[in-house]
Amino acid sequence: MTIERRVNDRIGSEIPAEAECAFGPSPDVIVTNISRDGLQIEGNGQLAELKPAVQGTPLEMSVHFGLSGHPVHFHCRAMYRQALAENRSRLGLRILSADPISSARLQDFVTEHRFI
Repeated sequence: MTIERRVNDRIGSEIPAEAECAFGPSPDVIVTNISRDGLQIEGNGQLAELKPAVQGTPLEMSVHFGLSGHPVHFHCRAMYRQALAENRSRLGLRILSADPISSARLQDFVTEHRFI
């Protein structure tokens, strides 16, 4: 029996974004999935190369993109990493923090697109 852990609706998307880590490259990515508490991003080999600041700790990053014509910024933790091809990977991210404006824009976006 599989238990669905996701509480919030997922919204499919194809939004260009930047993933910024404390160390390493800041790869351009695509936000392929958005919910009230997380993001799914896909990118090239640079995304697969990202490592946590301290070995043995979770990978955390800031993700920046435009949502409904406005910039949003989120600090996230990687919950899973999935190889899609030799030079392409996907990360599932949980949003840890956001400024109040980014949070409000995310909530509005999810509400507006939930049943589309």
